[in-house]
Amino acid sequence: MKKRPNINKTFSIGTNNSHVNRKTPWTRTLVLSLLLAVPILLGTQNAAAADDGAEPALLVNGDTEKLKLEIVPGSEDDFEVKLATDPGEGKTVVLDVTSKKIEQVTVDQTQLTFTGGPGGDWDTAQNVIVTTDENHHQKVDIKVTVNEDDSNSDAYRDLHHKGEIKVEVKVGEAPESTEGSDDDAPESTDDDGEAPTEDSTGGGAALLVNGDTEKFDLQMLISSEDTFEVKLATDPGEGTQAVDITLGTGKGGALYDEFFAVDKFRLIFTGGPGGDWDTPQNVKVTTTSKHGWKDHPVTIKVTENGDDSNSINVVVWHIHEEDIDSSATGDDGAEPALLVNGDTEKLKLEIVPG
Repeated sequence: MKKRPNINKTFSIGTNNSHVNRKTPWTRTLVLSLLLAVPILLGTQNAAAADDGAEPALLVNGDTEKLKLEIVPGSEDDFEVKLATDPGEGKTVVLDVTSKKIEQVTVDQTQLTFTGGPGGDWDTAQNVIVTTDENHHQKVDIKVTVNEDDSNSDAYRDLHHKGEIKVEVKVGEAPESTEGSDDDAPESTDDDGEAPTEDSTGGGAALLVNGDTEKFDLQMLISSEDTFEVKLATDPGEGTQAVDITLGTGKGGALYDEFFAVDKFRLIFTGGPGGDWDTPQNVKVTTTSKHGWKDHPVTIKVTENGDDSNSINVVVWHIHEEDIDSSATGDDGAEPALLVNGDTEKLKLEIVPG
């Protein structure tokens, strides 16, 4: 009887001459395909993770923690904001920057916008300038949060507490000036050989508001007017010296002109023998009829030609009739009467004849 051919005939493959079944090439292909697919799938999943596993977050000065600033009243500082991860192509993230007490601390940008994708600016820091008022006297928080309505990135809209980061602004102390502290330095002289006085320096004379160098409080009723006087403390020398009148903002950041107006924004004084540097010039302040700014004073800054280092603040306070100190007006509650030798009682005199 004729034998059937052996269909499992073996053949040699590779370099080791090992015997492999005819069905082996198909099996090997399947196994190799699976082995190659695993790392590809794993790599795809890893690539899908944003920025090496970083989670979406807001960064202030490169960190997710609260930032603490100490700023001298009447000066400024800044901080930077950016995103920790790419929100994705076509995605926009809008951030709100909010000061809790804008009458003391303000920011120059109340909203920041970041875009995602290859051409996006999500990782480019945007600068926020913080300015403190002269009356800044307590800690104030600035909050940086995601604006959920204006943002279209779900990753950032879903952040806990809107991804809030606080910037804490504390009252800082002005550094002590060391200028002129060298007692051994030789004393400079004028052409006549005498040490120069402030009168002979030709500018930079100290300012006086109502005869003083200190802050001046101006308490005013609505729809009223008052004045303050400005002059120089010393002769600035030949020439002129300009004094600028600069006005701040009021409650809620409203412009000063909602509450009052001034009749002058610049005063010019002349120095020298015939100068008027010691003659007071009046600045009239007129309040409007707008209510609601009590306890939210507005500062008028009187400066030497815009130089904050030589300035005096005039703080305008809104008061009510009941706040007026009766003693300040001379009304101490006394009834009208005649006084003889300072008394309302009968005076008795005993006089020797002649």
